Amino acid sequence: MKKILVASDTPWNTNNSFGNSYANIFDKLEGYEIANIYCKEGIVNDKRVSRAFKVTAKMLLKNLQNPSCPSGIETGIEDIKEDHAEFTKCEHAVINFGKKYRFQIFFWIYGCIWRIGKWNSLELEEFVADYNPDLLFCPIYPFTYMNRLVLELKKKTGAPLMGYISDDNYTFRMVNFSPLYWINRFMMRKSVKRVVDQCDILYVISDIQKREYDKIFRKDCHILTKGKDFSVIPPSYKRNHKQPYILVYAGNIGGARWKTLKIIVDVMREINKRKLYFMLYIYTATPLTGKMKKALNVPGVSKLMGKIPYSEVEKKQLQADLLLHAAPIDLIHRWEEHHGFSTKLVDYMASNRAILSYGFDDQAAVEHLRKHDGAFVASNKAELKEIFMKIIKNPRLLEEYGKKAWKCGADFHDIKGFHKMLKKDFESLLQES
Repeated sequence: MKKILVASDTPWNTNNSFGNSYANIFDKLEGYEIANIYCKEGIVNDKRVSRAFKVTAKMLLKNLQNPSCPSGIETGIEDIKEDHAEFTKCEHAVINFGKKYRFQIFFWIYGCIWRIGKWNSLELEEFVADYNPDLLFCPIYPFTYMNRLVLELKKKTGAPLMGYISDDNYTFRMVNFSPLYWINRFMMRKSVKRVVDQCDILYVISDIQKREYDKIFRKDCHILTKGKDFSVIPPSYKRNHKQPYILVYAGNIGGARWKTLKIIVDVMREINKRKLYFMLYIYTATPLTGKMKKALNVPGVSKLMGKIPYSEVEKKQLQADLLLHAAPIDLIHRWEEHHGFSTKLVDYMASNRAILSYGFDDQAAVEHLRKHDGAFVASNKAELKEIFMKIIKNPRLLEEYGKKAWKCGADFHDIKGFHKMLKKDFESLLQES
């Protein structure tokens, strides 16, 4: 049994985006044991993970105040449905404020805690030595503290390193008018490069990202996304004529995605003046400002539903007529999606339901869907209104585009193909090491 060590910012929990994606990627990879070192509050709940070690900013602060408090501990694997993080009301308020407003100074304060904290502890050393991994598999984050941790693990173990970068955490193709942002990006960029240089294999998430990073890093990057088993087709779409067309959006609405949703809501409101044709339900755990609530809670058009566990998301998708993908399109956030590919899109495809994507063709997910005819795609209000009107005139389009979404998933996101690639990569690195 070969051992893989995964270092991540959030815990490997199937109710958060990271844990859900990695549980999917590593599912049914026989012959491999997995351990997870994680750096945010929460628990590991996936039985694919045999051991887990936690070191968080909260623990680092306690250790600085009282050296008898460990800065890192091995934790158990708990089989529970929710991802519970242990915070006081005050701590929750601070965290939610930071998530809402995302001031750069908050990230720097957090980084300073990791800079002065004793994260590279005897407990961490003993855990890594006892586990003794054969391979390292680590997401590459835009956080210097995570990249320092990965480099230290590489130094301690000498094991081959596989890096997975799923956003553009390197180029300067961004728009931001804050000098603090650019200072942070310059520092982050250097730490990303150090990790990439140590990677034996670099995984990316989209065609655009592969094309650009192959040239920048002079590596043959491998495309890896969340996958699904497309061998069994779910029930075909059937319209419920007793209700309006139900649209579902499930996921993060930060990073100006809520503004894209507002555009969609505005077009729906105009169409619904004559009759209640479309109703949008938004399931999100994103902390909401008053402005966001006002824009997205519109009677007879859209409704904010709060957070639901991943186990419920699939049910909501199957109950929908149309599944919504919203890329940020404002000047500052638009380029953040140039490389990214939303994991929810693979879930959408596997549900055999039509997808509506709103964004620009220079955003990887939108380009992918348009290129492979996997969704209705709109880049402005006029195109969006035209799509809605076509659906009203010809409801059978929803069944047709559900099949197109399924085909796109089967052609490019079949989990069996990704597992075959990973096994080949793992075996190749183990033979060389």
